[in-house]
Amino acid sequence: MAKVLSYLSPQKIESVSSSYNGLIEVIEIFGEKRVLVNSMIQSGGMLEPLWQKALKKVHQLGLNPKKVLILGLGGGTLVKLLNKGFKGLEIVGVEIDPQMIRIGKKYFHLDENKNLKIVKADAIKYVLKKGKLQEKFDLILNDLYLGNQIPPGSESKMFLHNLKKMVSLGGLVVFNRLFYKEHRLKAEKFVKILNKYFKKILLLRAWSNLLVLSFR
Repeated sequence: MAKVLSYLSPQKIESVSSSYNGLIEVIEIFGEKRVLVNSMIQSGGMLEPLWQKALKKVHQLGLNPKKVLILGLGGGTLVKLLNKGFKGLEIVGVEIDPQMIRIGKKYFHLDENKNLKIVKADAIKYVLKKGKLQEKFDLILNDLYLGNQIPPGSESKMFLHNLKKMVSLGGLVVFNRLFYKEHRLKAEKFVKILNKYFKKILLLRAWSNLLVLSFR
Protein backbone atom coordinates (compact mmCIF):
# COMPACT_ATOMS: atom_id res chain seq x y z
CA MET A 1 0.00 0.00 0.00
CA ALA A 2 2.84 2.41 0.86
CA LYS A 3 4.25 1.99 -2.64
CA VAL A 4 0.89 2.87 -4.22
CA LEU A 5 0.41 5.87 -1.93
CA SER A 6 3.95 7.06 -2.69
CA TYR A 7 2.74 8.15 -6.12
CA LEU A 8 0.38 10.58 -4.38
CA SER A 9 2.69 11.84 -1.64
CA PRO A 10 5.98 10.77 0.03
CA GLN A 11 5.49 7.88 2.46
CA LYS A 12 7.68 7.61 5.55
CA ILE A 13 8.73 3.98 6.07
CA GLU A 14 11.16 4.33 8.96
CA SER A 15 12.67 7.03 11.13
CA VAL A 16 15.62 6.40 13.44
CA SER A 17 18.07 8.47 15.45
CA SER A 18 21.77 7.87 14.82
CA SER A 19 24.69 8.93 17.01
CA TYR A 20 26.67 9.60 13.82
CA ASN A 21 24.18 11.12 11.40
CA GLY A 22 21.35 12.41 13.55
CA LEU A 23 17.89 11.78 12.11
CA ILE A 24 17.79 9.10 9.40
CA GLU A 25 14.54 8.61 7.48
CA VAL A 26 13.57 6.08 4.85
CA ILE A 27 10.84 7.37 2.57
CA GLU A 28 9.17 6.10 -0.57
CA ILE A 29 8.23 8.48 -3.36
CA PHE A 30 6.97 7.50 -6.81
CA GLY A 31 7.67 3.87 -5.93
CA GLU A 32 11.33 4.51 -5.09
CA LYS A 33 12.92 4.30 -1.66
CA ARG A 34 15.25 7.07 -0.53
CA VAL A 35 17.33 7.71 2.57
CA LEU A 36 17.32 11.17 4.11
CA VAL A 37 19.76 12.38 6.75
CA ASN A 38 18.50 15.49 8.52
CA SER A 39 16.22 16.04 5.49
CA MET A 40 19.07 15.74 2.94
CA ILE A 41 19.05 12.90 0.39
CA GLN A 42 21.80 10.35 1.09
CA SER A 43 20.68 7.45 -1.10
CA GLY A 44 18.45 7.31 -4.15
CA GLY A 45 16.78 10.30 -5.75
CA MET A 46 19.09 12.89 -7.33
CA LEU A 47 22.19 11.04 -6.11
CA GLU A 48 21.74 8.41 -8.82
CA PRO A 49 22.06 10.73 -11.85
CA LEU A 50 24.85 12.58 -10.04
CA TRP A 51 26.99 9.48 -9.67
CA GLN A 52 25.89 8.16 -13.08
CA LYS A 53 27.55 11.24 -14.56
CA ALA A 54 30.80 10.41 -12.79
CA LEU A 55 30.75 6.75 -13.83
CA LYS A 56 29.86 7.67 -17.41
CA LYS A 57 33.00 9.81 -17.50
CA VAL A 58 35.02 6.86 -16.17
CA HIS A 59 33.74 4.85 -19.17
CA GLN A 60 34.51 7.67 -21.60
CA LEU A 61 38.07 7.84 -20.31
CA GLY A 62 38.49 4.17 -21.22
CA LEU A 63 39.00 3.03 -17.65
CA ASN A 64 37.92 -0.47 -16.68
CA PRO A 65 38.20 -0.74 -12.88
CA LYS A 66 38.20 -4.14 -11.24
CA LYS A 67 38.70 -3.19 -7.61
CA VAL A 68 36.63 -0.32 -6.20
CA LEU A 69 36.55 1.34 -2.79
CA ILE A 70 33.51 3.32 -1.61
CA LEU A 71 34.11 5.67 1.31
CA GLY A 72 30.70 6.45 2.75
CA LEU A 73 28.60 3.48 1.64
CA GLY A 74 25.30 4.90 2.89
CA GLY A 75 22.28 3.03 1.54
CA GLY A 76 24.30 1.61 -1.34
CA THR A 77 23.33 3.72 -4.36
CA LEU A 78 26.87 3.43 -5.69
CA VAL A 79 26.93 -0.35 -5.42
CA LYS A 80 23.88 -0.62 -7.67
CA LEU A 81 25.30 1.81 -10.23
CA LEU A 82 28.73 0.15 -10.26
CA ASN A 83 27.34 -3.33 -10.81
CA LYS A 84 25.09 -2.02 -13.55
CA GLY A 85 27.90 -0.24 -15.36
CA PHE A 86 30.87 -2.57 -14.92
CA LYS A 87 31.51 -6.32 -14.92
CA GLY A 88 33.66 -8.43 -12.64
CA LEU A 89 34.01 -5.87 -9.88
CA GLU A 90 35.33 -6.39 -6.40
CA ILE A 91 33.80 -3.70 -4.18
CA VAL A 92 34.70 -2.65 -0.64
CA GLY A 93 32.23 -0.29 1.03
CA VAL A 94 33.23 1.52 4.23
CA GLU A 95 30.50 2.92 6.48
CA ILE A 96 30.80 4.11 10.08
CA ASP A 97 27.09 4.17 10.92
CA PRO A 98 25.59 0.78 11.88
CA GLN A 99 22.10 2.18 11.39
CA MET A 100 22.94 3.07 7.80
CA ILE A 101 24.34 -0.40 7.17
CA ARG A 102 21.19 -1.98 8.62
CA ILE A 103 18.98 0.24 6.46
CA GLY A 104 21.05 -0.57 3.38
CA LYS A 105 20.58 -4.28 3.95
CA LYS A 106 16.91 -4.09 4.92
CA TYR A 107 15.58 -1.75 2.24
CA PHE A 108 18.21 -1.82 -0.52
CA HIS A 109 19.32 -5.49 -0.25
CA LEU A 110 23.01 -4.68 0.04
CA ASP A 111 23.85 -8.12 1.38
CA GLU A 112 22.60 -9.68 -1.88
CA ASN A 113 25.63 -8.23 -3.69
CA LYS A 114 28.11 -11.08 -3.44
CA ASN A 115 30.94 -8.91 -4.78
CA LEU A 116 30.51 -6.38 -1.96
CA LYS A 117 32.47 -6.44 1.27
CA ILE A 118 30.95 -4.10 3.87
CA VAL A 119 33.42 -2.71 6.40
CA LYS A 120 31.97 -1.02 9.48
CA ALA A 121 34.67 1.51 10.26
CA ASP A 122 35.64 5.14 10.38
CA ALA A 123 36.66 5.74 6.75
CA ILE A 124 39.42 8.15 7.74
CA LYS A 125 41.05 5.63 10.08
CA TYR A 126 40.53 2.92 7.44
CA VAL A 127 42.45 4.94 4.85
CA LEU A 128 45.25 5.78 7.29
CA LYS A 129 45.65 2.08 8.09
CA LYS A 130 45.25 0.63 4.60
CA GLY A 131 47.42 3.32 3.03
CA LYS A 132 50.36 2.07 5.07
CA LEU A 133 49.72 -1.46 3.81
CA GLN A 134 49.54 -0.09 0.26
CA GLU A 135 46.38 -1.96 -0.66
CA LYS A 136 45.49 -0.78 -4.17
CA PHE A 137 42.18 0.15 -5.78
CA ASP A 138 41.55 1.12 -9.40
CA LEU A 139 38.73 3.47 -8.45
CA ILE A 140 37.94 5.16 -5.13
CA LEU A 141 34.62 6.95 -4.67
CA ASN A 142 34.70 9.40 -1.78
CA ASP A 143 31.21 10.31 -0.58
CA LEU A 144 32.05 11.16 3.01
CA TYR A 145 29.42 13.30 4.67
CA LEU A 146 27.83 13.60 8.07
CA GLY A 147 24.59 15.26 7.06
CA ASN A 148 25.79 18.15 4.88
CA GLN A 149 29.17 18.48 6.58
CA ILE A 150 32.55 17.04 5.60
CA PRO A 151 33.94 14.86 8.43
CA PRO A 152 36.94 16.35 10.26
CA GLY A 153 40.16 14.79 9.04
CA SER A 154 38.97 13.90 5.53
CA GLU A 155 40.89 16.86 4.09
CA SER A 156 44.05 16.41 6.15
CA LYS A 157 47.49 15.95 4.58
CA MET A 158 47.85 12.49 6.08
CA PHE A 159 44.46 11.33 4.80
CA LEU A 160 45.05 12.58 1.25
CA HIS A 161 48.60 11.24 1.20
CA ASN A 162 47.43 7.76 2.19
CA LEU A 163 44.43 7.92 -0.13
CA LYS A 164 46.72 8.61 -3.07
CA LYS A 165 48.88 5.63 -2.12
CA MET A 166 45.79 3.41 -2.27
CA VAL A 167 45.08 4.27 -5.92
CA SER A 168 46.58 2.08 -8.64
CA LEU A 169 48.75 3.82 -11.24
CA GLY A 170 46.37 5.12 -13.88
CA GLY A 171 43.46 4.96 -11.45
CA LEU A 172 41.51 7.77 -9.87
CA VAL A 173 39.61 9.07 -6.87
CA VAL A 174 36.24 10.78 -7.32
CA PHE A 175 35.27 13.26 -4.60
CA ASN A 176 31.66 14.37 -4.28
CA ARG A 177 31.40 17.92 -2.93
CA LEU A 178 28.43 20.19 -2.30
CA PHE A 179 28.78 23.29 -4.48
CA TYR A 180 26.36 25.98 -3.40
CA LYS A 181 26.35 28.90 -0.97
CA GLU A 182 29.05 28.49 1.70
CA HIS A 183 30.00 25.03 0.37
CA ARG A 184 31.20 26.47 -2.95
CA LEU A 185 34.22 28.28 -1.52
CA LYS A 186 35.15 25.25 0.60
CA ALA A 187 35.04 23.02 -2.49
CA GLU A 188 37.19 25.43 -4.51
CA LYS A 189 39.80 25.51 -1.73
CA PHE A 190 39.75 21.71 -1.56
CA VAL A 191 40.41 21.40 -5.30
CA LYS A 192 43.52 23.56 -4.89
CA ILE A 193 44.72 21.22 -2.15
CA LEU A 194 44.13 18.15 -4.33
CA ASN A 195 46.35 19.60 -7.06
CA LYS A 196 49.28 19.03 -4.70
CA TYR A 197 48.59 15.29 -4.50
CA PHE A 198 47.26 14.20 -7.90
CA LYS A 199 48.80 14.67 -11.34
CA LYS A 200 45.54 15.66 -13.03
CA ILE A 201 42.20 17.04 -11.85
CA LEU A 202 38.96 16.99 -13.86
CA LEU A 203 35.87 18.84 -12.62
CA LEU A 204 32.27 17.89 -13.39
CA ARG A 205 29.31 20.00 -12.34
CA ALA A 206 26.26 17.98 -11.35
CA TRP A 207 23.32 20.00 -10.09
CA SER A 208 24.34 21.58 -6.77
CA ASN A 209 27.38 19.31 -6.49
CA LEU A 210 30.90 19.26 -7.85
CA LEU A 211 32.53 15.95 -8.79
CA VAL A 212 36.31 16.11 -8.57
CA LEU A 213 38.07 13.39 -10.57
CA SER A 214 41.63 13.09 -9.29
CA PHE A 215 44.06 10.96 -11.31
CA ARG A 216 47.19 9.25 -10.14
